[in-house]
Amino acid sequence: MHVILSIVLACSQFVSALPSQPATTQPSRGGRGQPTAARSTYEPAVLRLANASCFEVASMLSQIFPGCTSYPVEQSNSVVFTGPADTLAMARKLVEQMDVMAAERDGPRVVIVDVKHRRVEEIVDHLNRVVENRRLRVSGDRGRSKILLRGDSKEITQAESLLKELDTPAAGIAIDFAFIQAKFEGQPRGTHMPADLDEVATELERFGNVALLGRLSTVAVEGEKFAVEGQVVPGIVAEVRGMVSNVNKEGVVKADLKASVRLVPGGADGNAPGPAGYFNIETVVTTQRGGYLVLGSAPAGAEVGESAILVMHVRK
Repeated sequence: MHVILSIVLACSQFVSALPSQPATTQPSRGGRGQPTAARSTYEPAVLRLANASCFEVASMLSQIFPGCTSYPVEQSNSVVFTGPADTLAMARKLVEQMDVMAAERDGPRVVIVDVKHRRVEEIVDHLNRVVENRRLRVSGDRGRSKILLRGDSKEITQAESLLKELDTPAAGIAIDFAFIQAKFEGQPRGTHMPADLDEVATELERFGNVALLGRLSTVAVEGEKFAVEGQVVPGIVAEVRGMVSNVNKEGVVKADLKASVRLVPGGADGNAPGPAGYFNIETVVTTQRGGYLVLGSAPAGAEVGESAILVMHVRK
């Protein structure tokens, strides 16, 4: 700080030696010209910072160059400066020196990190939850995909290391949705249960005889919405919408899901299947990769005793 103050004092003396801006005259109603302040026609310049705080720099520039304007922009850690060309050149040099000294001193500094793969708000939220030292400030600029870190060098180094682990390309998650029909009396519609669903079929025997109506599959990307819909058998339409919100290193998958099965008039034979049944489920699930999860069952058939069941499988 003593070094910065010495630069400030030196620049102040240099600025005081500069010629003052000429005043302009405008005729008054009586015909006499009276001096008036010249209007600023200078284009603003953006002075970007890598280490120093934009608030500290803007404050110092305002003191050194009182005839100019400077204000901080926290999102990009920069200062917008407006003034004459020669003054702007001085301000640039001063800002460069302050930025270098901010990197060398053992104190609070500011670092801007680019986010390449994930959503900025997702990483900011995660950093704020896991960083133990609350003196580290984390903010994001979603429009420019950048994260601003403000704190001591040690704190920033730790946050940058964690950020690299978080900012990885989102992996595709292959998910299968099996729609099963159960019936207490008689054979349900659909086909026989495949071998990979044997254990699931055994678990579902309490609902009666079971048969596979059909499957829907998709590859979902973490943090992005997905939707898949299709006619699993003639007259029966299934739909699943949702988003995989998180996949951790242990293979645990968390997802928001909304699924429905509905009967529609007019099957493949041209006959209506009966009264329009309906099955709907909306939930948040957590499952392990490679596992099967029975999400729900509900009466949804054209006949009494029929049920629709949804089974989710996340492939390894």
